[in-house]
Amino acid sequence: MYRVLVVDDEPMSLRGVSRLIGDSGDFEVLMAESGQEALSKMERYRVDILVSDIEMPGISGLELLTKVKDRWSFAKVIMLTAYDDFTYIQTSMRQGADAYVLKSDGDAAIISALQKCADEIDKELEDKAVIEENSRAADNLLPFLQNSRLLSILEWMDKETAAAAISEARLDFDVRVKTMLVYVSIGGNRNLDNSSRRFFAMERVIGVAEHHLSSHVKCFHATYDDQSIMFLLQPKSEGQSISSAYSYIKGMLEIIQEQVYKTLHLSLGIIYDNFAEYDDLHNRSDRLHLLMSMLPRNDEDRALVDSLFLSESLLSPGKTNVEETLVQEFKFAISSANKDEVSGIIENVFSSDELCHTSDMIASWHILSGILVEMYSNGHWEELINDKEGFVSLCSYQGITRTHDVFLRLALNLIDLEEKEESGRKGQLISAINNYISLNLHSGLSLSEIADCFHMNPSYLSRFYKQETGLNISDFIMSQRIRKAKKLLERPEFKINEIAQLSGFESSSYFSRAFRKSEGLSPQEWRDAKDVK
Repeated sequence: MYRVLVVDDEPMSLRGVSRLIGDSGDFEVLMAESGQEALSKMERYRVDILVSDIEMPGISGLELLTKVKDRWSFAKVIMLTAYDDFTYIQTSMRQGADAYVLKSDGDAAIISALQKCADEIDKELEDKAVIEENSRAADNLLPFLQNSRLLSILEWMDKETAAAAISEARLDFDVRVKTMLVYVSIGGNRNLDNSSRRFFAMERVIGVAEHHLSSHVKCFHATYDDQSIMFLLQPKSEGQSISSAYSYIKGMLEIIQEQVYKTLHLSLGIIYDNFAEYDDLHNRSDRLHLLMSMLPRNDEDRALVDSLFLSESLLSPGKTNVEETLVQEFKFAISSANKDEVSGIIENVFSSDELCHTSDMIASWHILSGILVEMYSNGHWEELINDKEGFVSLCSYQGITRTHDVFLRLALNLIDLEEKEESGRKGQLISAINNYISLNLHSGLSLSEIADCFHMNPSYLSRFYKQETGLNISDFIMSQRIRKAKKLLERPEFKINEIAQLSGFESSSYFSRAFRKSEGLSPQEWRDAKDVK
């Protein structure tokens, strides 16, 4: 969907053109009554196509065209005017207008010009020449591409795919060389009360770390959010000893931690691993995430821990890779509300075939009970406390059959509680959106403005509303306008044109068409049928 900004100082023309474009179904429409308002909206929203009148007070359409092409060269501009003047046409085209449409040419000409601009946008996006012309912008995006590639390396990418992706991202990372992972979590400093401050704090932490590490090892980093960083460290040369590189890194981590605390007043939680082959990085990354989530910390803690030591202390002595996988799979199954997967995991753990392995059974009970307690404590603790049988089974092993039944019930109940809570949150949001629409029927009510009010992306708002209600948001707005119009039609003191305006229709003729389409009668016929006098 393309975003179109319509600019016209005449309200009737502005609303009429906007309605025409919006009804075509391919475009999201914003409106502005002046050149200055248009520039302000383009600062806030990405605009693909600008449709502007030429004769406007203040900033004229031609001046607006020049400013838009200077600052947003990618935007297409259609000049729409009532004047069939060759000078206007020539000046517009010379200044970069993509189309010039006379209002007298009718609706089809406007839609045709818009579709032509949309096709040109699609072509430019696919054209490799555009990428070459915007190499400077691509360079600015390179850090984001590099971060994405490194995250893929940590999460799923095989060695062959990674080698090609690394080359594309201009990274000096070598998939053939052993890599050491260091996971850093930023805490402390309560002044970091917004995302921009946290972002700059994270950049400074990365700067301190790279300053101390990059002289002896190749240093790469991937960020998960504004508080979590994974460093990927490799020896600088083929002849460099892995053990000496490990010793150097281990010594530097404490210095980095101390310097960040003294200069930035931030506490770092750091878990470091040993050097490993590429094919083992996925598992090691997952383990570091798991260990960091289980590490008890507050804002002032400066933890610096070897992952092997932490595995032994938090995941219990002798814990195997199979048991670590159990933790991850059980958490993921509950978080993703996959009841079949949850049932399968519990069935596998507490099946009768495992009777001979009592110690393994107790260890698995300990793992699953810890996960359930942790997840219930995140908003559902009262429900767990009130479930006496369930709470007892989490505190002490009750035998295979009972533990199987109780754990399954607790896990499925937890999924239901989370889904009910999520459904409640969505229902409240839909109610708030509907209420906002009902209170603002007299205004333009564009998708972007509604989305902005609720801090949502317009495209996401449209999909979310359709998914939750089964209706397009535009259909709901229309139904509410018709509903309000019917109430006003029952009051004889209001004229038809007044009702149209109060209900949010830009003209009486459009009101009549929309009302007839909905009710099968014109507004006056409906009023007469109700015997309103």
